[in-house]
Amino acid sequence: MLADTRHWELEPFFDVDGARATGLDEVEYVAYAQNPGIVEITVPRHKYNPFWVNPITGEEVPLKDYRGEVLSRSTPDNLHDWVLQVPREGLKESMLRYYYFESQDPPVQEIESDPAKTPFEIAEPPGDQLNPRVPTPFKVKLTRTNRATRNMQYVWWGEVVASGEGVRVLGLGPSGNLIIPVI
Repeated sequence: MLADTRHWELEPFFDVDGARATGLDEVEYVAYAQNPGIVEITVPRHKYNPFWVNPITGEEVPLKDYRGEVLSRSTPDNLHDWVLQVPREGLKESMLRYYYFESQDPPVQEIESDPAKTPFEIAEPPGDQLNPRVPTPFKVKLTRTNRATRNMQYVWWGEVVASGEGVRVLGLGPSGNLIIPVI
């Protein structure tokens, strides 16, 4: 399966839900669905020739040619993991005539820091001061549900500046109690 890709050029690809993916922008995307279910991948509008690959047997299950932006398909069965390959065969054939000889920096998924764009708000604690002797309740409230908020993971961390010890993990998940470690 990967022998037919330009694997040396694939980069991490983040516009996917239900899988982990790599891709060569506007040429080919490979998504690994560890758990069976729906895989949704957002690609530029072109004609693609998608197919599922059974990683156990190597069998390919072709899908109807696709032209659009959001490809959303369910795995062929719910028994094991699957790989979704979304190539543009015509463009791949024309690319066989040349190679890139310069390294390119891989894309990095950036953290959204603009409070107006974050899809959640901190409901508790109300401020940024905590009592280290009493566990403080914490809670996050989603303000917008979208594809990105389907699989939210939370790490609450803080720093006691006077201690000089650095940042500590105080809690995990959308709600619970913050416990400040004793120094």
